[in-house]
Amino acid sequence: MLAVKDPKRSAKGNRHSILHHHDAACDYRGNCPLPSSPWTVTALEEEKHMLDVKQQYLYGRPTSSCFSQSWRSTQYRASEAAFSSVLAVNAVPPLRRRFLPYGSRTVTQQNVQLSPKGSLSAFLDYLATLQVPHRYFTHFYVVSVTSSALWAQEILRNGRLFSAIAALAPKIDPSKAMSKEQILLTWALMSAQGCRRLYESIRLAKPSNAKMWFVHWFLGWAFYAGMGLAVWVEGIQTLRSTPLKVALSSPSLRTAIFLPLFLFASWMQNKCHRHLASLKKYSLPTHPFFRYITCPHYTAECLIYLSLAGIAAPPGQAFNKTILASLVFTAVNLGVTAETTRQWYVEKFGEDKVTALWRMIPFVY
Repeated sequence: MLAVKDPKRSAKGNRHSILHHHDAACDYRGNCPLPSSPWTVTALEEEKHMLDVKQQYLYGRPTSSCFSQSWRSTQYRASEAAFSSVLAVNAVPPLRRRFLPYGSRTVTQQNVQLSPKGSLSAFLDYLATLQVPHRYFTHFYVVSVTSSALWAQEILRNGRLFSAIAALAPKIDPSKAMSKEQILLTWALMSAQGCRRLYESIRLAKPSNAKMWFVHWFLGWAFYAGMGLAVWVEGIQTLRSTPLKVALSSPSLRTAIFLPLFLFASWMQNKCHRHLASLKKYSLPTHPFFRYITCPHYTAECLIYLSLAGIAAPPGQAFNKTILASLVFTAVNLGVTAETTRQWYVEKFGEDKVTALWRMIPFVY
């Protein structure tokens, strides 16, 4: 039994209300007390506790439980580990030189200077030569399109993979999750992004002997496979609790803002890729998008994921946090690559050609 003190009642006789201690949250077993200590809380906290109890009986667990918090933290764990690794490698010159460049800037067996046998440098040099063809970039977008198609089928058929993911999710009020319309729109846009990039990688890419480190290839697979899940995972309760019927309605203000941003960024990126594909080997880009930014196609990529995070935001949130984590990883990864691109331009064409250019984000970086 748990005594809860109401300050208003205390002034009139120190009366107390009594609450049973229902699985009110904190560890994954649901065995934690209410937040106050000792066992006396305010009327506001009592009301919140009763709401949690109601949510527990309606949806399986209270919304404020640490189970929910731990689930949310696992959504970002992979992205945090990935972009932390990128930053760590970038911060150490010997690692940065060996592992971050790709394409024409990649370390090869011919240009690497092997250190004395048995040294750490020799081992790092060896790791740097474990590479795959740069044309394997196409695999990323095959994975992206496949992931989108797979999850669409799983959701429509209530398949085993979808059921397994849904069983791990916290049970929250469906009104606080993404709507069916948001899920459909975000899925469609991510599918379109994957299809466009697949088309570009097949039609615009020039034959090349360029290589990339195998870890870049692995991370790309993992990222695009995860994005197929990220676009709907914060709407699991909606998918489980309501019929899969979508009603046509007027676009929300959020959609009216972020959908045009997505379309513009996609068009901008396509223009950049077409221009880069049209250049002679080892020449500076001249398209207006490259006038002030070294890598505007990276800028467009970040805008695409920003718009998806805005469109997919659950009620009461500014952005979809899962997609926002993907945006952070993308920005860190591409930001580091933009710096290596700038350094390559300096080596090939001179610093005066790029001094006035922002790397990726105007007025910021």
